[in-house]
Amino acid sequence: MALRYSSQNLHVQAHEAEQAGERDTAAKIYQRAIRVDPMDDHAYNRLMVYYRRKKEYRKELQIIQTAIGAHLKHAHEEQMDWL
Repeated sequence: MALRYSSQNLHVQAHEAEQAGERDTAAKIYQRAIRVDPMDDHAYNRLMVYYRRKKEYRKELQIIQTAIGAHLKHAHEEQMDWL
């Protein structure tokens, strides 16, 4: 049986990894958090910071675009629920 992770649980794990200096591990955990909850603004923000610090601006832009796309999709789905 696969373990289920809440985004909050993943945030704690990622924060602990960041505090331990394991930023690559933290980034992977934040990516997992986004798969669990595509509306996870905290995970998007931390990934943006991660890529900015690494000067990987294209990857940072990709995260921004993914976050915007997720929010637009969510807004559209909510609008459709009203129809």
